[in-house]
Formats: sequence, structure tokens, C-alpha cells
Amino acid sequence: MNLEEILLTSAEFNSFVADQITFLKDRINQSPVSLMPLIAIKTLGDDGKTGLTMAAMAMPFNEDYEKRFALNGIARSCYARRQIPLAIALSAEAWWAQEIKGVEPRHCTFKSEIVMVSALSLDQKFVKMFSLPVRRDERNRMHPVEGTAQSGREIGILRLPILEKFYSDFAKAVMETQGKTPQ
Repeated sequence: MNLEEILLTSAEFNSFVADQITFLKDRINQSPVSLMPLIAIKTLGDDGKTGLTMAAMAMPFNEDYEKRFALNGIARSCYARRQIPLAIALSAEAWWAQEIKGVEPRHCTFKSEIVMVSALSLDQKFVKMFSLPVRRDERNRMHPVEGTAQSGREIGILRLPILEKFYSDFAKAVMETQGKTPQ
């Protein structure tokens, strides 16, 4: 089986992302106080069957180095289980703000809380983001802000460095095991 035969089509990728968006909306409709980050990976096993691996991030997942550490472990776990990650999606809480050079959205005065799904295919041909603004009630539970979902941002220049790093870590695990040193 060659790489071209296993890559997802646009329709397959969009279906995977739509499932993650539905799952995220179902979680938000339960009015949680917080949303544990969740990684979903559409995989291909060495038996030729596709599957879905889900990993809840029950660990610190705010800083970049924490995300990289967690995703490195998941990438290596995929390889150890002989699963090729065809697509990965991250759903989490986030802050949205107008871009201010050198300032992260979480540190901006004028920011909005959102929940989001970002997804990337193995060949990085397909990239998608979905965001849904949320509001807090008097008990600090999240609720979707009706009519404000932003879906289907497929922008050629959109990059998801943390998900790109996941694929880089998967490739490193493969090369290390095959006796080749990654450059």
C-alpha cells in the first residue's frame, strides 16, 4: 500500500471534522464548567482497518511545551500500536482576541472565550478550524452563544503548528525505530 492509497479524501476529512464538531457541541450542551482538551485521531491499522483514537488531556495543557510533550507521547503511542494517524483534531477551550503583536489572546484585555476544533490531515493538505463563542452563567457553566459559530475556515495559509508537530513527532518515531536518524 502506498501513501496515496491511504490519504483521506476531502469528503473523508470533512466527515471526521464534522463528527468532532458534533461531539464538541454535545459536550458544551451539557453546560460544563470546563472542557478538558481532547485529541481525536483517525487511524489506519496495519490490518488495513480505520479506527478512532481519543485521548483526553488530564494533565497541564496550557503552555506550548505542555502541548508538545502531550502530543509527542500520543504520536509515539500511535506508532507503537502500529497505527498511522490519517487525521488529528484538537478540541479545547480557548481565548479569541484581535491580534496584537507579541501578546497572546489569553493576556488581552478584550477577549472572548470560545471552544474550538482544529484539525489537520496526514499530508497537511486539509486544514480546518471551527470555533463557537461561549458565555458563562451565574454558576460559571459554559453555554454556546447562539448564532455565532464560525465553521469551515479552509484557508490555504492557515497553519496549525502544534498539530504539525504531532506529525513530525510521529515521523521521528518511525525513523528512530527504522534505524535512521531524523535530520
